[in-house]
Parts: sequence; structure tokens; C-alpha cells
Amino acid sequence: MAKRPSWKHRFRRISQVFFLFALNPYFFMYRGVCFPAMNCWACPAAAFGCPIGAIGNFLVKGIVPFFAIGLMLLAGALVGRMICGWVCPFGLIQDLLARVPVKKLRFPKALTYGKYVLLIVTVFLIPIFFGIEKKPTGTHVSDFFFCNYCPAGTLEAAIPVRLFGSRFDGGEEEAGAASGEEAGEEAGEDEAGGGMFDEPDESLWGDDGEEMGGGGEEMDGGGEEMDGGGEEMDGGEEGDLWGDDDDDMGGDDDWLAGEDGAGGEDEAALAGVSDTLKFWTSTRMWVLYIFILGFMFFRRPFCRGFCPIGAVFALLNRFSFFRMRVKADLCRECNACGKKCPVDNQVYSSPGSDDCIRCLECMDNCKRGGVECGLVPVKKREEYWE
Repeated sequence: MAKRPSWKHRFRRISQVFFLFALNPYFFMYRGVCFPAMNCWACPAAAFGCPIGAIGNFLVKGIVPFFAIGLMLLAGALVGRMICGWVCPFGLIQDLLARVPVKKLRFPKALTYGKYVLLIVTVFLIPIFFGIEKKPTGTHVSDFFFCNYCPAGTLEAAIPVRLFGSRFDGGEEEAGAASGEEAGEEAGEDEAGGGMFDEPDESLWGDDGEEMGGGGEEMDGGGEEMDGGGEEMDGGEEGDLWGDDDDDMGGDDDWLAGEDGAGGEDEAALAGVSDTLKFWTSTRMWVLYIFILGFMFFRRPFCRGFCPIGAVFALLNRFSFFRMRVKADLCRECNACGKKCPVDNQVYSSPGSDDCIRCLECMDNCKRGGVECGLVPVKKREEYWE
């Protein structure tokens, strides 16, 4: 008879499901505030912004995103990676796929450092050194930015927008009545800003982008100077969601776009089939396919080796106010705590491990009650390993 899940396990699952819908309620949108979890801002149902997207968007424009960085540092200082285990929607997806009955493999230790490399290189260095006027020849800086290949963004935003459209779609856009000058100005914003948050009304950074220096009229490469004019731009309203045009798809259309503008019904149908195939075989989709397969054979591979938000929390795991503790007089190092750990952590050897997501499963697995959790003790107790 299978062991009945403990109240901690059930409560954690309830918490994950609750935040999945709380962060994606569709009816509420306040993307001027970031939430420190891997939940893509471009998801049609999302209510809050993604701190990784916010950091990259600001750094591309030469602005230090103190709020987004400070928010993640504050969350990490309080609870460490507990948000990864109890709140993050993408963590829930990994937990559910890990239940597929296949032999689980041990995640390579060397890959756990990958999240720090991605955080430093793709979230900070590339936007800083290749922002605005410092773009590599023939490409966009966003081609190298983390969000362009983030599996969470592909699953939560790219696929739903591709299938159902964006909630940003307005009447003028649907009717095709936007003027060439307006479309050109939007293209100017894309060219100047690196391409993440370019919506004029629902933007994370303001109503028109002028306050942050991202407006098409104030930035170089404005709409009137764009080759081909606004009417000839590819991507349509769905592509405008990301402000990133054709490079990552290797073709002429945005990665979210399904419109081709080909003449005639037959040509349009053929173009639609080609564009659809292009989307489902794009680089970002292959990244998602690989991760979904990895979720079945490894426990939380994205959290442990590739998540830049998790990298920030991991750096603070050992110093957060909420910590895991092991009682030295009760622990026999039997590794019962690590057998069902979602990140394969041996708590007795490393209670403050960078990978520990504070799921508290180890407390249930320890028959002797040697694992505890709580706030930092006022006085250091000798019977604790920390």
C-alpha cells in the first residue's frame, strides 16, 4: 500500500496550484510590478512582470533596474529558494512531469553551475555590452538574451499566443487599420530597445515608453527612418508582443507571428503551413522539447542548472532567514532525507545547499525527526548542523 502524502506535501502542492492561477488570472494585469518567479510576462493570462525580462530590457537601454534586482535579493534573503519549491509555476510543471514512471537519472553536478553562467552572461553582460547602438552586425541583441530561448516563456507565452492570440490584440490591430507611421514607430522602439516590452498601452515600463527613453520618436531608428515603412513590417500584432522580429526564427516572420501577407488564398495557405512548421521546429521550440524530456528523467533540471532567478536565490540560500537544520544527535546519515528529495540533496551534509528548494520533504522522510526548518536561531545551538 502506497504511503499517504503528508500534510506538508499536500499543502505545498496546493500552494503551487494556487500561485499558478494567482500569477495568471487573466482578468487582472499589473505588469508594472515584477514577481520573483519564473512566470513569463508575455503569457496572455499573466498578471505580473518577469524580473529577468525587466532586467534585460532596462540594461539594453542603459538603465540599472534597481527594483527588479532588489526584489529578487529581498526574496532570496528572506526565504532562499523556497519560492522555487512552493510558488514557481514552472517548478510545478517540473514536479508533475517528474512523476512519469521512468528511471530517474542523477543530474550532473557540473551543470549546476550553468545557472550562474546564464545569469551573468545572458541576463547582464549581453544587454550591457550589446545594447542599443552596440548590436552585433546583422542581428539583434535579443537573439542572445535568455528570454529568447527560455522554455518557460515558450510554454507559457509563445505557444498560447500562437494558438489563441494575444490579449494585447486591439480593435485597430485586428482590423489592420494601424497607420504605417505608427507601425514604423513601434519598429523604431524594437530597434532601439532590444525588443522585450514594447506594447504602447500595456507596457511594463510606462504607457508610451517616452519616460524610459524607449519611445520610437526619441530613439534612433524611428518609424519614419525604417526601410520599407510600417505597412511592410513582418510579424503582425502577435510579433509586436515581443518586439523581436525574424532572426531567431531564421526567416521573415516573428516567432509568434502567423500572418504572412502572401497574395491569393492558395499562396496564403501555403505560407501559413510553412510558417506554422517553422514555428514548431524553431530553436526555442527544440529547447522546450529537450527540457520536457529532461523533466521526466531528471528531477528539476531547469531549476538546478539553467534558471537565472534560481541562481540569485541559490547565492542567498545559506544566508537566508529561513533555513533547514539537522540535529547532530539524531541524524545517522542514512540518506533517507535525500532519497525522495526533488533536487537529490543530502540534507545532513549540506542543509544550506544551493539546490535546496525548501520543499520540506526531507522532514517527512527522516524517521528520527532529525531535520527541522525555521528562522535563524537567535543563539547558535551546538546540536544543530547548518
